[in-house]
Amino acid sequence: MKRYISAVIMATAIPTLHAQTPSSNRSSDITISESRLLGQIVNNQGKPIAQASINLLQVINDNATGKQREVLLKSTSTREDGKFSFSNVSTSDKWKLRISSIGYTAIDVPVEYGTDNKISEKDLGAITLENDNRKLDEVIVTGRKALLEMDIDKKVFNVEKNIVATGGTAIDVFRNMPSVQVDIDGNVKLRNAAPTIFVDGKPTTLTPDQIPADVIEKVEIITNPSAKYDASGSMAGIINIILKKNKKTGYNGMVTAGGDRFGGTNFMGSLNARQDKLNISLTGMNMRMRTNSEGDSHRTSSINGLNSTVDQDIEGKTKGMITFGRLGVDYDFSPRTSVSIAGVLVEGKFRPNENTLISTQSGGNTSLSKRISDSERSFKPRGLQAGLVQKFKTEGEEFTVDFNYFGGENNSNGLYSTNYLNDINQITGTQVQKNIGSGENQFMTIQTDYVKPFKNGMKLETGLRAQINNLKNLNDNSLKAVGQDDFENISSASANYDSKNSVYAAYVSLGGNLKDWVSYKVGVRAESSTYDGELLNTNEKFHNRYPLSLFPSLFLSKKLSEKDQVQMSVTRRVNRPNFFQMIPFIDYTDSLNITRGNADLVPEFTTSGELSYSRTHGKGTFLVSVYYKKTNNLITRYLTQELNPITDKMDFINTYINANSSQKLWGRVYLYEQSEEMVGYDSRS
Repeated sequence: MKRYISAVIMATAIPTLHAQTPSSNRSSDITISESRLLGQIVNNQGKPIAQASINLLQVINDNATGKQREVLLKSTSTREDGKFSFSNVSTSDKWKLRISSIGYTAIDVPVEYGTDNKISEKDLGAITLENDNRKLDEVIVTGRKALLEMDIDKKVFNVEKNIVATGGTAIDVFRNMPSVQVDIDGNVKLRNAAPTIFVDGKPTTLTPDQIPADVIEKVEIITNPSAKYDASGSMAGIINIILKKNKKTGYNGMVTAGGDRFGGTNFMGSLNARQDKLNISLTGMNMRMRTNSEGDSHRTSSINGLNSTVDQDIEGKTKGMITFGRLGVDYDFSPRTSVSIAGVLVEGKFRPNENTLISTQSGGNTSLSKRISDSERSFKPRGLQAGLVQKFKTEGEEFTVDFNYFGGENNSNGLYSTNYLNDINQITGTQVQKNIGSGENQFMTIQTDYVKPFKNGMKLETGLRAQINNLKNLNDNSLKAVGQDDFENISSASANYDSKNSVYAAYVSLGGNLKDWVSYKVGVRAESSTYDGELLNTNEKFHNRYPLSLFPSLFLSKKLSEKDQVQMSVTRRVNRPNFFQMIPFIDYTDSLNITRGNADLVPEFTTSGELSYSRTHGKGTFLVSVYYKKTNNLITRYLTQELNPITDKMDFINTYINANSSQKLWGRVYLYEQSEEMVGYDSRS
């Protein structure tokens, strides 16, 4: 049996060997040999070219087409001396070398051995490549930023492509942004409290309704600020508005226009010029707004067994206009040193009109009134920003100096008519209140920051900061009582004051990455401040000096996978009472909201913790956050009842006291989805 199998194998092998023989023995008088092919690649100056690509192609006849074609058999690169070599090259075949290198024109070099097929080595000598002087076309790489970007101490929302807010203000951007709440009056809240507004990372006196949405690139939400930020004034967090900047080389610009069904219009134009080390950018915008609003409120109180209920139904219309302009200049003294300066001019005017139906029930008695308010508010803020950036040899190491100034003036006037009604809605009397106000503010910040990365992945951040804020307010009220023909100035309802707030701080933080995709950032901030105020009517002065306090912070982040991430943070912050909360002065400006300060208030200290989980899938992002906050010496409103000297009636007065403490724990679930040009979301709390 074994012999039979061996015979079959031999019978099969013999034809196979016979079929291979003709291709190896084309002529009985030619001896087959193989040689080594070598050479050197140089430029037009005779210098060697390293890492040039050399492809060895065999030129064969295609029997099907009758034409020659090339087959790639081997590839190599030149050494530092520009030399290359191929071994085991058949001398009986036809070859071609294809040579290329970045910055040089590619060439083909034919290789033929002719009839001498016994050569053991063929040296092609020096092969010269010519410089390629062709200018490459500009390559533009485009991509869409994710709607939500999670940083270790903040969340970044890219709103540049959100057409929902086009033609509006930052208020409209916030309305379409998860985790931020905006009420019917345009008041912004984060974590159910008013946040601090930044522009380009700097504090500003601009309010969100003074910043056009079309100039906003992205918004950073910092719910638990680290030691890098002020320990005071941002108990609810920070909303940092990043404005658009054009960095394209050459001259370019853009013009947009729009309108809405209420008659509002918007127009924006931008121009940017960048040449060599100099960049100049100019942005201008004009916007006319028309809004309609409806709202209601219900307030119940009980003092000394007396129950009181106030219901309000509100209808309002607002007409307004904003003009916004920004001119910026950047200059690079060197690749590591650059300076920038920018000026911002804003001018605007709003004319809100409201009709409010008020129903008051107290002690079994019910009264009706209708309040008609017609007011006007104008503002002219101006800003100046300057900065220096000094980079070092180590990647990421830099020193920056920033100067930020915002200041301006504002004016307001309002006429508030209250018609008192009987049971059949007939007017029984009318009271008219007139309010004329003006003010000035100056906000200046000087800050230095230094960042130093280390080889092990750690990064050190440290800096100094001085912030000085001056505020002046003049607010005069006069009243035409029921049955009177003339207005009478009410000094007790006139709030005229001047204040100065100074904060000095230093911070240091250290961050980096650990194993298993864990990131950390730990820091501490030292801060002290002074507060000076004066009541201009009575020349009463108030002064508070707060001692140096420390505010630590800790942030941890862990990537469970490429799509899943968990974050945790713990911080300590302070909220110092402002001038208006401290002055022992009763403000009767708004008869529905009478307030008085408390000079005995002390700062409140808050410890906050946050735990978040996020998961991205396609264009959607799922985010769950749990937030805890404990505050000692909580500054809170306190309602009391006193005689109103204007009306000679008992009215409720809102003042402030320090409560023992408060604790809050809440969670939120968000689902973000990004379409081609629009943002949508759903949230629950």
